Amino acid sequence: MDDTYHNTPEYLNSIAKNIAEDASLLSSGTYRDIFGNIDRLEPFQEKVISVLHTEYKDWALRTVLTTLPNTHAASVAFLKSSEKGQKIYGSISSFIKKCFIGMHLTNGNIDIYQSLLAFYYSDKTTIIMLPVKKNEFYLSEFDECKKDYEKIDSLGLRIDKLKVAYRLYEIVSESEVSGIFFDISKHLVSLKIDLLNRDGSINQEIIQSEKENLWQPIARNRVFVSYSWDSNEHKQWVKRLSTKLRSDGVDVTLDQWHTAPGDQLAEFMERSIRENDFVIIICTPKYKDKSDKRTGGVGYEGDIMTAEVKTYKNHRKFIPILKSGNWEESAPSWLHGKCFVRLSGTEETEDNYQDLLDTLLDRKPKAPPIGGKELMGRT
Repeated sequence: MDDTYHNTPEYLNSIAKNIAEDASLLSSGTYRDIFGNIDRLEPFQEKVISVLHTEYKDWALRTVLTTLPNTHAASVAFLKSSEKGQKIYGSISSFIKKCFIGMHLTNGNIDIYQSLLAFYYSDKTTIIMLPVKKNEFYLSEFDECKKDYEKIDSLGLRIDKLKVAYRLYEIVSESEVSGIFFDISKHLVSLKIDLLNRDGSINQEIIQSEKENLWQPIARNRVFVSYSWDSNEHKQWVKRLSTKLRSDGVDVTLDQWHTAPGDQLAEFMERSIRENDFVIIICTPKYKDKSDKRTGGVGYEGDIMTAEVKTYKNHRKFIPILKSGNWEESAPSWLHGKCFVRLSGTEETEDNYQDLLDTLLDRKPKAPPIGGKELMGRT
């Protein structure tokens, strides 16, 4: 078959237009409308796959990541009453894996690759699985990826090494959240990624040391974000902050990513506050008002957080972020007196963000040893 036409600009432009049209239909309207248009899902996937080797690949994958969460929400809504919903889940999950497995990674599209991994290994894929099936899913993915990871140093390009390491990190990270542990920790994989990103060679003594401490909580970096829905602009700001934290190595739980129609929101809030290592609290005047009056989700989260502080005295787990207003008008009364991080668009915002990141990743400088004169070059 002569495939020349399928590589011409005219054909690719036509396919791109079709992808955009299908994406618009799949991601608009009510959940029932989306479900009704699901017959467009398979051709949409085929068109995306057909351009993954072309200059349109990054745009197409960003379109996928914008479109499919809504499709997932649609199938969640019909999951218990429709076999079609489960079929949709299987189709989408298989499609996402084809995308990231066949993806040509570059420095410019690592964020897309990580988003595809996060999408595939999250509860968007495992929500329909029984516990035993979820275990089998993570075990199969781990075994498949570990074979590549064991040969990672033989790969010629750093970007190819990162592709394998990022995938294994997402598998191990998400499986640990589900209580499934393997013979390699996410911190060990994170160390490998960090060294690769610095173009450094892997120090085998460090790796061996880490292997001997696989189950030690070396770094705490699971974070839940508590905030109020002040406005759509504010929600997008919170999402951008959470995305940046994830790209910098923090495992962020955010309602915009981790809840779907039909979820028990009270259970989600309780579990997220209880199971994460930190909770960052986005303080605004509206957040303070809801927290102090104990109204809505913010008020409920306030009850959970204050009870945990009273019981466990774990004050450092809860980190206030001042987003707007001054501290007095934005901080709930139970947070008064706490050290906070200002991320309100001032000149020092980037330094403050780095301080927050270092805290979450346990990288803040430690006090030097007392009496360490030799450190000053004195005897």
